[in-house]
Amino acid sequence: MAHMPGGTGTQKTRIQPGHDIYTALVGIGLAIVLGSIAFVVYRCVELLGSPLPGFISN
Repeated sequence: MAHMPGGTGTQKTRIQPGHDIYTALVGIGLAIVLGSIAFVVYRCVELLGSPLPGFISN
């Protein structure tokens, strides 16, 4: 095993961070992205009469 330079030969272990905060951040980001997409579709229907103008026509 490789030792860290200047180490005394004892191996130090790192504490692994929990995945809870990362899961929460991904969930929050996903909610924001989906909310933004829903808002854009709503505004397109309100202003242009079609959810995706140029792709779907009524």
